[in-house]
Amino acid sequence: MLNCFGMARYTQIKANDKTIAIMKAQTALEYIKSSKNSSEMDDTLKSTFSNSSYDKIYNQYIYTDYYDKSWNKCEVEEKEYFMTLIVSSKQLNTGDMKDVSVTIQKLKKYPFFKKDNNLPIISFETKKFFPNFLIGRQQNV
Repeated sequence: MLNCFGMARYTQIKANDKTIAIMKAQTALEYIKSSKNSSEMDDTLKSTFSNSSYDKIYNQYIYTDYYDKSWNKCEVEEKEYFMTLIVSSKQLNTGDMKDVSVTIQKLKKYPFFKKDNNLPIISFETKKFFPNFLIGRQQNV
């Protein structure tokens, strides 16, 4: 009987975590969507995320935020959750294509859930295209 109540409680916590993770990921992706160019996007993400780095091997920027058990930003030592946003770039003749992935994970496992303990809470992949300017006018995409 207690097992049933315990599982119900952690199902609720897991659902709440998924909702908050979706909102955090959506916010990060909105920063990218609203950027006018690659430089503005990079500046915005660097100022928004706690940590940023560049991976020369894979030619990608990695942005990371850490959250405590109440989903407040925190230092790496206190983290319960973390968000990783990865942006890789592909130069095209007409502009710059950004491949974006965002993943949010929980460090500690949810009790009663054996199957999906190592899976991310949420993970999205998308693209953003920043067009080159045409002579005398801006190309809209």
